[in-house]
Amino acid sequence: MQRQFHVPVGGDMRDNYSAVNLVEERADGRFDGGHTFSFTAGEEIKSGNQSLWCINTKVLWLGGFRDKPIDLEYSRTLQTTIYEQHSAYFVKMKDYFRPDLRIYWKKSRAHYSRTLSIDLQNVSGTKNEAYRYFDKRKDDVVTQYQLGLIPVVGCRWEF
Repeated sequence: MQRQFHVPVGGDMRDNYSAVNLVEERADGRFDGGHTFSFTAGEEIKSGNQSLWCINTKVLWLGGFRDKPIDLEYSRTLQTTIYEQHSAYFVKMKDYFRPDLRIYWKKSRAHYSRTLSIDLQNVSGTKNEAYRYFDKRKDDVVTQYQLGLIPVVGCRWEF
């Protein structure tokens, strides 16, 4: 017996706020990426009486978050990250993209079941932007990236 599933989800994502010290009436917030989309799909295959194999995939695509501009000259003087004091989140980072893959085997008995799995988070190894900071060794603003591929091996017993 086989079962398949597909779940697409999408939406418009806005984050605005009012700031008294800004000329604009509304300003973009940190999480104003503009859009969000995810797609989950999988297939379960029954093998034998009480054994189940499953493969799932999930793809996330989000509009890039925003960050405040860094005052480079003042950061150089103080040798630490100094954001522009009266600025909103004007710097838009690149879009966030992450595909995940999960494969697992589940064996069920009368009083318990066990699951062995491997999850490959960010299977494409995409380097998504996390934040920016002033690096005093490079004497410049540097972008910090999130982790690439993250393998997770799991074993679960349920009673």
